[in-house]
Amino acid sequence: REFLETGEMPLRAKVISISSIWIFSTTSVLFAPYGWLFDVPVLLLAVTGTIYILTRPTRTGSKTK
Repeated sequence: REFLETGEMPLRAKVISISSIWIFSTTSVLFAPYGWLFDVPVLLLAVTGTIYILTRPTRTGSKTK
């Protein structure tokens, strides 16, 4: 809910999100039985997602209402 209001992501959420993107993208590229026509879009989407997450503001501290 806070993300929708402020656009901020907690640092922990950023780390988990980016780690998940790269773990599963790398796994897909290495183990999927497809060629480069599969690998390139997967890696482009991983880079795009990473850039998007890194450009969101990071929430610092705890906000109480």
